[in-house]
Amino acid sequence: MDNIEYQNAFTEILEILTYISKEDYEKIPNHLIEIFENNSNKTYKFKYDYKKSLEEQGCSDITKTILSLLYRDYWADDDEKRDLLLEEKKLRNKYQNELIEWYNPDDIFKKKNKMKCEITKEIAIEVFQEEKWYQKIFNIVKKLFKKMDKR
Repeated sequence: MDNIEYQNAFTEILEILTYISKEDYEKIPNHLIEIFENNSNKTYKFKYDYKKSLEEQGCSDITKTILSLLYRDYWADDDEKRDLLLEEKKLRNKYQNELIEWYNPDDIFKKKNKMKCEITKEIAIEVFQEEKWYQKIFNIVKKLFKKMDKR
């Protein structure tokens, strides 16, 4: 793997995984752990502090995304997994509908600027009103780490 951002993210993931319970760690397939280990940046030093949020520690967006996928695929119970998948599907559908609306061949040259402003306003309003799906996952993962800290 050539991209240093991914290598650093894998290093961060491996450090964070040392703070989870053994049973949760064992739910992750071995081949995935091997990918993280084989492609991590051996010179990058990252120290995880379970008392701080991922944002406070400067974790990359790639790290956060990988953690959210690990949570969704291996740690979430069936109800949470179903809810997360439904939320992802809604977001993908909404994005696809916006693309269809934006690139509609019948209207592509009509009121292009007006539509762009409307989409921007709608997205801006939504960003302030709703927590993103991956942020929900991060909050759940954060709670998981806090529970482990209390043990």
